[in-house]
Amino acid sequence: MRHQSWVLKIDYQNGAGAGDILWRLGQDGVFVLASGDPAQWFYGQHYPNILSVNGKQTTLAVYDDGNYRIDSTGTACDPTVARPTCYSRATIFQIDESTNQASLVWDYAAGFFSLWGGSIAVLSNGDVEFDSSDPVNLGISEIIEVTHTDSPQIVWSMNFQGQTAYRGFRLPSLYPGVTWQK
Repeated sequence: MRHQSWVLKIDYQNGAGAGDILWRLGQDGVFVLASGDPAQWFYGQHYPNILSVNGKQTTLAVYDDGNYRIDSTGTACDPTVARPTCYSRATIFQIDESTNQASLVWDYAAGFFSLWGGSIAVLSNGDVEFDSSDPVNLGISEIIEVTHTDSPQIVWSMNFQGQTAYRGFRLPSLYPGVTWQK
């Protein structure tokens, strides 16, 4: 639910569920953000990606475009006006369904604002890869791999002009026995 800035859990049960909404994650959803800072929620998000589930705790990666992000004063990002609340980032949240508490456990702001698109994944080496579709005023799309650390470092990036990268996916080598070196 990108325009509501929510991720929903639906009672699906392999097609046998009632289809009810079990919870809404995001600003004004059923979870309380541990920090209490509404700017930490995702806004206009793309590609929620479940990383792990352990009982009632779920770790979820979300690409946060940042559309209409609300800061601690209640001021929203307005893409037509330069505001510090207008930024995009890769995020990882921990949610606990037993307490309805959510925590932002990791994020990386790349220093730009992308109005739409994007994806995020944690790679087999533990790094985080995400893409941004046409960041505002840059005229490019970008795919970035960063370390999954407290102070993320860029490992690899690819920029391209004239196209938009709605999703970026890491493919393994197409050549048996060949691995790519950094």
